[in-house]
Amino acid sequence: MNTSGGMLSIIAGTIATLALAAPQSAQIEIRRAEYQPGPELTQIEVEEGQQPIYLHDEVELSGKHFKTASVRDEQGHYAVEVTLTDEGAKKMGTLTKGHMNRPLAILVDGKLVMAPRVRSKIGQKFVISGGFTEAEAKRLAEQITSDEPAGQ
Repeated sequence: MNTSGGMLSIIAGTIATLALAAPQSAQIEIRRAEYQPGPELTQIEVEEGQQPIYLHDEVELSGKHFKTASVRDEQGHYAVEVTLTDEGAKKMGTLTKGHMNRPLAILVDGKLVMAPRVRSKIGQKFVISGGFTEAEAKRLAEQITSDEPAGQ
């Protein structure tokens, strides 16, 4: 289990098709999510055949919490390595510690990109993987870092 901010892979449980013609500035959000409906949860659209995802209203992390995002080539399978700001890392650690074995929704411009299941506490760096093409990984990395500039 990683609890000190080292690398952690997140494997996608639900992946939406990424639009390759995204706007110049995209809004990224991370929210707690659930697999079952409940009070004050909102169902979000997922790809056909995927398990439904229900979002909590509160945005836990947004663009200001992301410091960098870059593409990694893992033997022809592309992923996005993300570094959070110090504030973002603290929030992510608290969030993931309290949301084990449940999904976190990653949204770009209000659209679900993926909802990986939390398997361990996440620190300052993590990897989002999910069978991306190189173009999809590049677009996701650009979308993550195109919001507000990250400050330390």
